[in-house]
Amino acid sequence: MDDQIDIGLRICHEPELDWVAQHICTFSGKIVASPALLKRLDFPKDLQDLAQNYPLSGLIDPKLKRIWQ
Repeated sequence: MDDQIDIGLRICHEPELDWVAQHICTFSGKIVASPALLKRLDFPKDLQDLAQNYPLSGLIDPKLKRIWQ
């Protein structure tokens, strides 16, 4: 309400504890890579391998100073 937003849509794993939120649907995100990158690096073995050895990007949460989940 402080930001004068009537309705906001957030895609996340878990809502923050102070949110007044309602689940509206389940969303499946996709991880994508170019064929050239996969040819150069091969497929990641698991999520840890993906996070440590592959280029990732994301939007930064300015309050938490980290990538949005």
